Amino acid sequence: TPFYWEPACVNHLLGCNADGENLECRFCGEGAYADIRCPTEEQHCTWPGAEPVTPYYWDTTCQMGHLGCNADGIHIECRFCEMFPFKSVRCPPYARPEIPTYECWFPHGTAQTYYWDNNCKIGILGCLADGIHEQCRYCGPGSHGAYEGIPCPAPPTVLP
Repeated sequence: TPFYWEPACVNHLLGCNADGENLECRFCGEGAYADIRCPTEEQHCTWPGAEPVTPYYWDTTCQMGHLGCNADGIHIECRFCEMFPFKSVRCPPYARPEIPTYECWFPHGTAQTYYWDNNCKIGILGCLADGIHEQCRYCGPGSHGAYEGIPCPAPPTVLP
């Protein structure tokens, strides 16, 4: 039976929880779910430049002005999820990249030095450097001196 990601799914709504783990995973198009229209395969986000690091997916419930919607600037249904500032928007499992739990994550690298600081919180200078982990912190020279006042542990980390 076909299925898709439906953010509007709630408990006891027909077809929801299709995978037995995610309430938003919904059966569609066949058998008992024939009345639930499956999204067409042609629906996808379009990126005029490089594909973003921020996870995204196609959300038929998106409306202009809702958090993460219109992510590609072309399709309202294209939606960012689970990465700052879209942390409250849950990604379907297929949209989640493999992100490490206790280390900074820069899939395209960064020239700025950084380290893991367990005392970091959103709002403290340099914290949330990777856009995912509050504890990931920029430090030292680079970025036109914005983080020079934050000492780096020896040795700091830089990804090419």
